[in-house]
Amino acid sequence: MRHFTHLLFWLVFAAIPLRAALSSKLSALTSQDTACRVWVIFTDKEQSLHNVRVSPRSLARRRKAHFSPSKHRDIPVSADYIHQVAAMGAEHRHTFKWANAASFFVHASRLSAIAGLACVAKVVPIRKFSLSQPPTVHPPLRKQSRRDTGIYGQSYGQLAAVSVPRAHDYIAGTPPSPPGTGVLLGFFDSGFDLDHSVFAYVNQNNSILADSDFVDNDGDVSGSDNHGTQTLSLVAGYAPGTFCGVAWGAQFVLARTEAVDYERHIEEDNWAAAVVWAESLGVDIVNSSLGYRYDFDSPDTNYMFEDLDGKTTIISVAARSAVERGMLIVNSAGNEGARSVTGDSTINAPADVAGLITVGAIGFDSLIASWSSRGPTADGRIKPDCVAPGYPILVPDTSDGYVFGGGTSFSSPLTAGICALIMQSHPGYSPDLIRSCLYSSCRLVPYQDTIDNTYGRGIPDAALACALTRSSVVVHVRDTGRNAVDKAVVYSSSPDSPVKTDSTGVSLFEVTDVPDTVYIAEEISDIRRRIIIDRTPQRKNVTVKLGIMIARLRDSTGDSTAIVSDGSVYWKKSADRQFAEYPLSGQEALIHFNEYDSYTAFAVSRGYFNSDTVEFNVTQSSGELVLYLEPRSADDLLVYPNVIRLSGSSPAVNFDFIASDIDGSQRMDISIWSVDGDVVWHYGEYLTEGKTPSVTRWNCRNPHGKRVAPGMYIFLLRYNGKTHKKRILVTG
Repeated sequence: MRHFTHLLFWLVFAAIPLRAALSSKLSALTSQDTACRVWVIFTDKEQSLHNVRVSPRSLARRRKAHFSPSKHRDIPVSADYIHQVAAMGAEHRHTFKWANAASFFVHASRLSAIAGLACVAKVVPIRKFSLSQPPTVHPPLRKQSRRDTGIYGQSYGQLAAVSVPRAHDYIAGTPPSPPGTGVLLGFFDSGFDLDHSVFAYVNQNNSILADSDFVDNDGDVSGSDNHGTQTLSLVAGYAPGTFCGVAWGAQFVLARTEAVDYERHIEEDNWAAAVVWAESLGVDIVNSSLGYRYDFDSPDTNYMFEDLDGKTTIISVAARSAVERGMLIVNSAGNEGARSVTGDSTINAPADVAGLITVGAIGFDSLIASWSSRGPTADGRIKPDCVAPGYPILVPDTSDGYVFGGGTSFSSPLTAGICALIMQSHPGYSPDLIRSCLYSSCRLVPYQDTIDNTYGRGIPDAALACALTRSSVVVHVRDTGRNAVDKAVVYSSSPDSPVKTDSTGVSLFEVTDVPDTVYIAEEISDIRRRIIIDRTPQRKNVTVKLGIMIARLRDSTGDSTAIVSDGSVYWKKSADRQFAEYPLSGQEALIHFNEYDSYTAFAVSRGYFNSDTVEFNVTQSSGELVLYLEPRSADDLLVYPNVIRLSGSSPAVNFDFIASDIDGSQRMDISIWSVDGDVVWHYGEYLTEGKTPSVTRWNCRNPHGKRVAPGMYIFLLRYNGKTHKKRILVTG
């Protein structure tokens, strides 16, 4: 029964009536003097004539995926059927045995005759996709500005963003094994140049097990651009002290599937043929930084949004079949931005396939790249599945150096490498478990509340993904302000000891029985949260209430109603170095905190001296803080600081002044003089009683916008017949 349903699926996929059919788009071409590329889908296979050959490694992977063998689908396409089509003047390109199809290059005038062959079920066009212009390539860094990054060099940042260095430490073992050991990865791209020094390790260790050119079929996988070389380097590269990929200890299979010409067209039949070949070799993971949807030459053959349901396009059917056989396919989401010209989502094929890992791109600020494609799929599923750093990413250039570039083409191999590390950590895991470990390790970015069509599940954590087991649960605790909550206690009905969340709000928890009940107790919220674990591994996101302190400011010379409504409260843990500013909103500032501790605070308001700095212990989840400020006298000028360093991040002189009690308005003039008697800055306005100047700082620049020279300066303020003078020292 399973065998029959698979066969029926392929018939449905091809929309095959029992009589041959020519697609409507191809029918329109039959009267034109043009050649085209087509898929010819055949009616049946000669099942008794061939022995099915599948590698032992491939069969082992299929068993992990619980894929029921289908001998019919592994039988080659009939050579006689291919010969019949070729006899019509068609040039055979590739075969796709899983769909019982072959691709051909043929003149349009021959299409009707081919469709009329008894062995032909359907003839459909091959779509092409023109890659969008890649994001700007950034120049390489000239100097290492980070801390010592050991073997990773300048690639440290892009790897650390997804915790790859920590994952390497976790899987090293004794004796240590290079990351990716035991895993076979396939790369489908525009070609590969392995002469760069970053590939010295894989060359010396003969880590490239096979390669094949599906574009020219000439056995040469080198390409006319460096796209494939760069994507491969993010996994296979190893130049200690300069550059490292994610899993350089793996083995690799390389397929050139993208034909790069003037408009960078790539053909999906190359991809389909390559995935059948790679699957037969036992490839575990495929990285595909490619996508198909539009064709600038023939808009009538574009895929429509409704085609992107994960089971309609040729390449998506091929990817779906590979996923069924236990291959992990990792694909870039695309570089088409937020919305397409038709208002639909911008996901391409095969990124629309269920079970395929679709990856979007973020910067190091965790913000989605403007050009990263978004979902959903046509049938409403969320895509991408996750995001990873996509710019600026360090990659090799053509001169044995390095450049910075960007694109979802780079976030995809980083994620494929993480999958290889998970597989190395758990060699017996099924593809579903590996995907589950990847997804369970993801954390939502600060810009999302839940899984969505921009960020998917968020950013993966390679170290956490490798540490997950079949009984693992990841609990991520955030407060209502989206901040990570550390030291929240997580425990279950199992006898395991309670564990606490770390500084990122994450706790890794083990359950012994499923379903199980897990509790989260957070000190500030005073509420115990309860969640049900119904499968493992998985991730649970929990939100807890914030601790809130209401801060108010009072005038120290008045009664309790003398409220100060303009100013800021500065607050920090007593043990911390930096204060956080909380501006007043109305008559109060709401200060959020996540744990009971000792805190320090003071207040600032124009027209007042700073309040005293107070230190106090917070022992409950809400409270009120009142800070008193002493008003300054009218006509009292405050200038600070009196020593300014031009080398600081934003050198400036601040001043504070309150108008005296006079009738009407009075002109106030401020000027900065050099010791030579030159005026380097001037400002003036009219003030009434109790008012302060609208400008309260000088940025150490002259009227032409240039920084002043170091030296002594005089600050002069004239108001109501009085002159106020302060000295300022400006240093280099």
